[in-house]
Amino acid sequence: MTPTAADLQILKDPEKGFRVFNESGGGNAPYMSTQESARTSYLHNSIGGYSPAKLGLYQDLIENQLEKGNMRVFSMLNTIFRQTDPTTRQEVARLNAGAYGPAWLVKAIHYVKDGNEEMTALDSINTRDTVIIQEKFRDLVKTAPVPDSGASISLIANHNDYREL
Repeated sequence: MTPTAADLQILKDPEKGFRVFNESGGGNAPYMSTQESARTSYLHNSIGGYSPAKLGLYQDLIENQLEKGNMRVFSMLNTIFRQTDPTTRQEVARLNAGAYGPAWLVKAIHYVKDGNEEMTALDSINTRDTVIIQEKFRDLVKTAPVPDSGASISLIANHNDYREL
């Protein structure tokens, strides 16, 4: 797989754990790019790509949030965009300055009834600050988040089978 100039630009990024969304092709609608480009999946951590074992919940996220361009969800997935510049017709990398990073700390919990409400809540909840959890998991939450302006979290290693934070 030969990397494009956009791929090379993305590969130079020192940040670990970001994902790439290829807006450059793969169908008639922008969301179809999540299913295309073997090159994107070969060279980068892609937010799309084909897999017969893809989790149904992730497919729901694609269909209910990414297809309509919900930038909070793209940011949750720590996404960089690869797209075609309309004037030059060349592929370019567009950084997402609002990307949350590979992990982040929240300040609040928003409980919802079920998976449908969870998906709908992504339309309005600021996921940068608030985690969405189904009521049936409330007992698993031992303490509420405590905001701490000095707290931080970073990715040390990004491997196929695990991540070190």
